[in-house]
Amino acid sequence: MELSDFAPPPYPSEQQQIDALHKGLGRAGLWAQAGRLSTDTLLSACLEDWRFDGQFEEVRGNWLWELMGWLGGRDSFRTFILEELINSTEASPVFQLCQLVGQYALEGDQPSRSTLRHLVERRQFPDWPYVAEEEILRIDGVEGFTFLARIRGESLQTHEWDWHDDSFVRVASEQLGEEIVHSILGETHDRDIARFAQAWKAQPVVKPWEADREEREGRYTWPVERVISFAYGGGHCRWMVRWGIDADEMSLNQVADELWRADDPDLIYRLLYVFNHRQLPEFDPRLIAFCQYDDEKIRRNAYQALAMNPHESVRQFAIQKLEQGDVIRATELWVRNFRSGDETRLLSAISQSPDGDQRHRVLMKVHDLLEENPNADVSRLGLWSYRHNPCSFCRESLVRLFSSRKNAPQWLREEARYDANQETRQVILEST
Repeated sequence: MELSDFAPPPYPSEQQQIDALHKGLGRAGLWAQAGRLSTDTLLSACLEDWRFDGQFEEVRGNWLWELMGWLGGRDSFRTFILEELINSTEASPVFQLCQLVGQYALEGDQPSRSTLRHLVERRQFPDWPYVAEEEILRIDGVEGFTFLARIRGESLQTHEWDWHDDSFVRVASEQLGEEIVHSILGETHDRDIARFAQAWKAQPVVKPWEADREEREGRYTWPVERVISFAYGGGHCRWMVRWGIDADEMSLNQVADELWRADDPDLIYRLLYVFNHRQLPEFDPRLIAFCQYDDEKIRRNAYQALAMNPHESVRQFAIQKLEQGDVIRATELWVRNFRSGDETRLLSAISQSPDGDQRHRVLMKVHDLLEENPNADVSRLGLWSYRHNPCSFCRESLVRLFSSRKNAPQWLREEARYDANQETRQVILEST
């Protein structure tokens, strides 16, 4: 496998174009500028949401707008995009469509502006009442804020104040300025806006979830005896991960002693949280035994704890898991048990992993491995991960890694300037 195999081909096939648009690779921008990106393929990417992870990856409407501009002929896309938004019933593509329609509206297209407003007025997406709000604020400024506040105030006749109402005020304050937003809400004579303003002012200064966070964070300083007692009593224990990060070695030894004595599966599961991000004070092979427990949740916590420990036994267990075909677990255990030369073995294994979620999970661990081991050869393992990771959010971390080690190939630096992820672009700009 040559390093050039990862570089963008000058004349891409349709499948290569589709793959680049799915992943948000900047090579799509290079092809668009060269007139080698298919109009039909780009239109499909505009009308559908091709992101791998819609929860973490940026909405791509603005990136697709750039591609349309580089390719030329944005007007030819307009009717299709407007019709798709008007008829859309799913949240997945609607945020992307709103960004695109918002761009047309910013250029003075009145039907696009009206479409966004009608979408909000009709409450076309009752489960997502914040759809199109950012676009309307960007297009119409203060007038857009009063329009949206009036609609939200009207809805408060039948609905309680919710988190997205707070979010609306926050976003508007960021775009228009806090003083302007507070002034409008404080001086309005509009009945619906006044209803919204009254509900906003009635909200507690400290939100319930903020109070819960303060209580949770207070546990991080508990003495070890209280932590162990809590584990015996049951309840939600994920906060113990953070406690374990800051715990001193004596406290960790006490928890470890309690763990090796435990025979209750629920207690074992809870105590393992302490070592999710902290190495054992002294390695004990019984942790490997927990990885083979019948209870899946114990296995999950045990693997995460085991991966924190650099030890020959862990390395041999990782090799065993790799030979059994469990690439995700093997890569996780390899992060702190890597040796020079392991790259070829790992690359052979991960290249066989199927597309989708499993490959994503494997490549997240590969990034951790490369970051933890500065001497690892990133030329193949890192570039393979960059090229095949379905998630643009994860790819940004890889570009940052290449940039920090000053060994990014020129073709990667060039295409990353047009990546769908703005943070990836920023990494390249800062390293220039």
